[in-house]
Amino acid sequence: GAIGIGETIDNIRRFGFIQTGTFKEHTKKYIVLEVNKIKIAVIAFATGHNKKECNLTAEGIDFLLNSYSEEKAEKIINEARAEGADIILVCIHWGQVSKNVENKVQQNIARKLAELGADCIIGSHPQVLQPFEIIKYQNKKVPVFYSLGNFISHNTRGAKSRSVIACLDIQKENESIVLECSYIPVHTAKSYQGQKFVVLPIRKDTDDERDKKRLVIIENTLGKEIALNKNIVYKVENEDRTEDSAKTVGNKFMYANADGYIRITGLDSQCNTLSYDIPVEIDNMPVREISCMAFQGNQIMKNINFSKNIEYVSEQAFKDC
Repeated sequence: GAIGIGETIDNIRRFGFIQTGTFKEHTKKYIVLEVNKIKIAVIAFATGHNKKECNLTAEGIDFLLNSYSEEKAEKIINEARAEGADIILVCIHWGQVSKNVENKVQQNIARKLAELGADCIIGSHPQVLQPFEIIKYQNKKVPVFYSLGNFISHNTRGAKSRSVIACLDIQKENESIVLECSYIPVHTAKSYQGQKFVVLPIRKDTDDERDKKRLVIIENTLGKEIALNKNIVYKVENEDRTEDSAKTVGNKFMYANADGYIRITGLDSQCNTLSYDIPVEIDNMPVREISCMAFQGNQIMKNINFSKNIEYVSEQAFKDC
């Protein structure tokens, strides 16, 4: 709810990041960055909030969030332009999870944003990479990244581990702006030089067979209207070849227990004991909540005993179980 939004914003700022899209005080619904004398307005919208709106009042939704509507988008884009923004960059939370192709709703919103004055659109939420498109409107070309992917997550295999970093090359000549896009392909490695969950770039000339496959998939997903960024030089050794710590034996899950974890135990339909380990703390904050869809689709667990640390279990935690 409101407390979580406030704490998140405080932590983002504490680490020195720039933030918009959620708010804890009355301020503009966008930010303007000046880079090499070019003013870039960043606007962040969401078409949905992962069913968390129930934790806020109607007043809180209006004040704390930036829900997308055509009317709101037009108003904010015009305000940013009036402040002198050379470029309007719209970041938007939209689409369907695990879908590697954008849907009609995303396409329609992208075209409307282009009509309203957006110069570049970058999407998130699907957790997988989606295509790149250039929308032509009047005499303008608006690049759209429908979804950049997860960037970093606990998913280190398959589609949810593959992402790109969007690169925007903006040049200003007199009053005209030239915008070109490229990308750096990346994936989340399970471990790298002893660190867990590390984002690693994928070189065009990689000799790693897994990276070659990842690169082909990324290039095919994004399409031919955009190219890899050739101006960035990076050298990365191959990721550590470590096995997953979780091993399965039939329907029985075996996890190595360790200090600092809560063990959630239960029974399957044959009364075999099963366990999940979750951290007691994350970044020195106690874990007290099991969030939406934490056990989504789990067909094994029959009974679960939660630790006393857990104070809240979302009613959506066991969806489709």
